[in-house]
Formats: sequence, structure tokens, C-alpha cells
Amino acid sequence: MFSSLNLKKYKNINILIPVLPLIIIIIFAICHYDKVKLVADRSGDLFLKADYIKLCFLMLFNITLSFYILKKSSEGRLPLYKSFMFSAFFLGIGYMFVFQGLSAPDEVSHYISAYKLSSQFMGLEPVIEDGHVKVREQDYFLEDLSDIAGTQDGLNNTQENKTDAGDDIDKAKASNKETDSDTYSTDEMEILGRNIEEKDLKIIKNWDRLYPYRNSKNIRISSQPPVKTTPLVYIPQAFGICIARIMGFNSITMINLGKFFNLLFYVLVMSYALSLMPFAKEILYGVAVLPMSLHLAASMSYDAMLLSIISCFFAKILNMAYAYDKSPDEEKKISGISACNTVNSENGNNEKKIDSTCMGYRPGIKDILFLCLLTAIYAPCKLIYSPAVFSYFIINRNRFKNKKIYLLGFVAILTTLIISIFAVNAVLIQSYAQARTSSVGWAGEPGFTIRELAHRPFFTMDMIYKTILLQLDYYHMTMIGAYLGNINKVLNVPYICIVFFSLGLIMLGLRVKEQNTDMVHGFKERFIIAFIVFAVFSGAILSMFIAWTPRGAMVISGVQGRYFLPVLMPLLLLADKLPVEAVRDIKKPVLFTFICLNSYALIRLFAIICMRIDLT
Repeated sequence: MFSSLNLKKYKNINILIPVLPLIIIIIFAICHYDKVKLVADRSGDLFLKADYIKLCFLMLFNITLSFYILKKSSEGRLPLYKSFMFSAFFLGIGYMFVFQGLSAPDEVSHYISAYKLSSQFMGLEPVIEDGHVKVREQDYFLEDLSDIAGTQDGLNNTQENKTDAGDDIDKAKASNKETDSDTYSTDEMEILGRNIEEKDLKIIKNWDRLYPYRNSKNIRISSQPPVKTTPLVYIPQAFGICIARIMGFNSITMINLGKFFNLLFYVLVMSYALSLMPFAKEILYGVAVLPMSLHLAASMSYDAMLLSIISCFFAKILNMAYAYDKSPDEEKKISGISACNTVNSENGNNEKKIDSTCMGYRPGIKDILFLCLLTAIYAPCKLIYSPAVFSYFIINRNRFKNKKIYLLGFVAILTTLIISIFAVNAVLIQSYAQARTSSVGWAGEPGFTIRELAHRPFFTMDMIYKTILLQLDYYHMTMIGAYLGNINKVLNVPYICIVFFSLGLIMLGLRVKEQNTDMVHGFKERFIIAFIVFAVFSGAILSMFIAWTPRGAMVISGVQGRYFLPVLMPLLLLADKLPVEAVRDIKKPVLFTFICLNSYALIRLFAIICMRIDLT
């Protein structure tokens, strides 16, 4: 049993705690099964019933497994990161199963970027002169189900190219239907799973019959431009795509393998981050299993790598600042006042200094190089996370054997940050800095420039104020995962679940009564964390003000709550200073509740997707 609940005196409680959630989930599953059965019977797509039952059994299995391994973790017999590894993996598989195709936010762009990298891995020419990506013929239909490009260009889809996929560009253009923005718009193309409905599941089930080009040597040119960012964030997805292309698998298996390796990378890196955390492991666990976190992890999106890498960066910083000994897997830790000797100075103030007993683990060159590596991965991808490097100053310089190493360590990280950003984004930064006019492509309207916002400070502050006032609830909902798919309000997690997730996160951050340990001690450390969170939030707002907001908008457009997931864990570290405390440690039951809520949400969402069908 969860030891923190102290329920041993109740004879049957050990059975009720895992059984009760299972019974509730089964009741909900039966209720939703009637809807799935109705759709399957009337549409003739009987596979929907079988898939729904498979999902239900997977979720019930994961709930049972999660209870068992969290129980062992609460008893000290299993590290928490191993518990996370199993639970998050099976939940991720569930999200892959429900959100098939290219259904995550901006997933088609991430897919084509990973596809480009896979071609480079295979030694093939990945793009044509204008930068668009060359794909296998069957793979092309993932982004254009009705072949609008081929139809409007008057080209023959079945024309066979006898050359290999990496051959002559001119032949590729002839066979492919090269993109012509004057003839058609990519917005007109029907992407598999963009607004995922029952018909998408049916297309996936009959993919080889609908698009019988599995053995075709033809080359098509994707109409979707790849994302201009560091290729490092697409390595897991590209690896999965490579395997599928080499083995000759069809397009559906290919994108599923890309998603699978992205999920696997997320789970492994997050597990390692959990093993590094000297305290507050449950907070990171909770953030990592939020619906939006798992939805991104089970997709082609690079947000999964960003979230896991930045979490690993913060975990390493905390490990270097507070870890008691060299093994990050040990439960020993330095935490708050217990980590230090408190001595009275001559003026009567309390000063904290690192005691010699804290020196079992001293950060060194290897630790700094590891932080540099993580910085080189996440920094050029999204510049708004650059302030995370200042978390380095949470580490007390006395932790290092040599104070010069401490200073040089930050210089090395900052240098890595600057070099990696400019190596990837120099042209973009220069264009925004020097721009005198701006245009917002999606709206077809002029936008704002940095110069203009700098010269109109009151207008800028007013727009930010109105945005926070009117959009804060939306940021909260989309951070937890209220709207999944391509931020589709139909594919929603019920509001009551969002409330439970939100309250659960706060409970994970609260201090426990009679456990006198601060997670992050000292005003300086707390100020640094608050500054980083504020800087990331401000960066997201201002960047979208410039890049995504048309002049006619009443509020800043384009900001989504998922952008704040990487700094949610550091923010929750400050919750132990709230004027409330937990009577008992219920963090493991809270995590188990998160797993149950995810399981219910997935079962319900699959039923909703099945009901998105026109039976007339």
C-alpha cells in the first residue's frame, strides 16, 4: 500500500484502492462503448469496436501496473524514475493509438522535417532547389489525401520513375507535381489526421488499398516546407522513419515508428532527469504525464525533445546544487536548511554556508560539458528558453573545488548558447531586428516589428495587459491539455479533469507537515527561478506579438499553453512557500490519480473521434 496513507489498520483498504479506479474506468468505458458500437454498426467499420476494446484493456493494464510499481516506489523498493518509465510509456502508446495520423499541433511540418533528415541519414538527396522535400510516392498522400497538387497541376500520379529516390531532380519534378503556390494553397490540402475524425481511422485501416504505391519508385515533392531549426531535435523521429523506409514499410507504419522513437526518447530522457532530481521528483513526474506532455511525446513534434531536454537541464542543475553524493539514483539529498549549517553572524542575521558534509559530490568539468550539450540542443530550437541558462547560478560556487571552474562553467554554457543560436538562427534574427515592415502570412495582413513596439511602449504594454487578462485561462487549459489534437476544442479533456490535474500539481509542490525541508532555499535561488519563468513567459508573448499577430488583432495571437510546460516544474518548486501545507504525504496517490485521469480521457477521446462521422 502507499505507505504515506498509513492505511494498514483497515483490513480491506489495500484491495479497494486499486480496484475502485478500475471499476470506475470500466463503467465509463461501457458507457462510451455504446456510442462506438452504434457508429461501427451503422457505418460498417466494425474494426472500431475491436480497437476500442484493445485501448480499454491497455488502459486497465496500465492502471494496475502503475498502482503496483508506485506502491513499490512508496515503500522504497523501486526508484520513482523506473515507475515513471513504465507508466508513461504505456500511456504514450495509448496517445499514439488514439491520435493517429498527423494530428498533433503543427505535426505535418515536424513530420516533413524529420523525413528530410531521414533522407540525409540514408545518403539521399533530401530536397530540390527551392528547399521542398522529396518523398516516396505513397508518403506524399499523408499530406494531400485527395492529391490536390497532382490534380490541379494536371500531372499523372501513376507515372513511374525508374530511377532511385535520390536520382536526378528534373525527373523527380516531372514525376512529382512540384509545388506551385499560384495554383493551389497548402491550406486546401487534406492532411491525414489534421482534424482527426472517424474517416481518418478508416483511411489508415485501408491505406494500402486506397494508395497502392508501396512499391513505387516514383518521387513526389512535398508541398510542406520543413522547419528551419537545428536537425538535432528530429533525430529520434528520423531514425524511426529511416527504419521504415529501409524495410519497405508503408506510410502508416513509417509515421508510427517515427512517433514511437520520439516517445521512447522522451520517456528515457525524462526518466534520467527524474533520477537526477535530488528532491521534488514527483513534481517532474506530474508535469511529464500531463495530457499535453504525453500527447506531444507521442507525436512527431520536437516539443517532446524540448520538454525532456530542458527538464533534464534543470534536473542536472539541481543535482549539482543539492545532491549529497555522486550517485544520482540515491535517495540521499541535500535539501533546504538541512543541507547547510546555519550560523549566526556578528550582526545577528542568519547566513547559510555549505558544510563540509555537503561535499560528497562536487560538480566538475564533465557536468559542465553535459550542460553545454543540452544547451546546444534546446537553445537554437526555441529562443524563448534561453534564460534557462541562468539557473546555473542556483549552484553555490563553494560546491566546486575551484571557483574558477564555477565561473568558466557559466562562460562555457553561455558561449554554447550564443554560438548555437546564431549558427541556426542568424538570418532570422537579423531579419527581425532590421525589419521596417512586417507581414503575417496566415492572416494576410501587416504585422508589427521590433522597432515599432520599442517606439510605442504604452501600446505594447496595453496589448500585453489585454492578452493576459483575456487569454490566461486559455494558456492554462492548453498547457494542461484541455484541447488536444491540433488544439481542437471538440477533442477535449473534461474540465473536471483539468481541475484535478491543476490541483494535483499544486499538491505535489506543497510542503508536508512536520517535514522541515525547503525544496529550493534562499532568496537568490527563488528569485532566479522566478526570473526564468517570467522571462520565458515574456519571450513567448513578445515573439508571437512580432511573428504571428496581425494589426487588426485585439490580443496577441499564436501563444499556446504548451510553450510554458518546460518551466512548469521550476515554477512549482516555489509552491512550498505557499501559506498552506499538506497534512500528510499524498504525492504518490496524486500521481496514480494522474494516470487514471489520462486513461479515462483517452477512452473518452477515442469514442469522440469515432462519433465524428457523417452517417447521412
